[in-house]
Amino acid sequence: MRKYSILLVDDDPLITKGTGDDLEGEGYEVTTADGGEKAIELLENATFDLVITDLVMGPINGIGVLQEYCH
Repeated sequence: MRKYSILLVDDDPLITKGTGDDLEGEGYEVTTADGGEKAIELLENATFDLVITDLVMGPINGIGVLQEYCH
């Protein structure tokens, strides 16, 4: 069975750790990014089935990440 990959983006390490652990426990492959810049870097070098991102981050927020990804 295929393991779906998720990119989890948040500048709060407690969120990425807790949510990432929960998702991995459900069988997903989770990659975390601690902000928008890192997320964009990861998206340039890999593909993900799903991106879950915090909207309120700086200097690149979640919308900026998605705009760059869909660009």
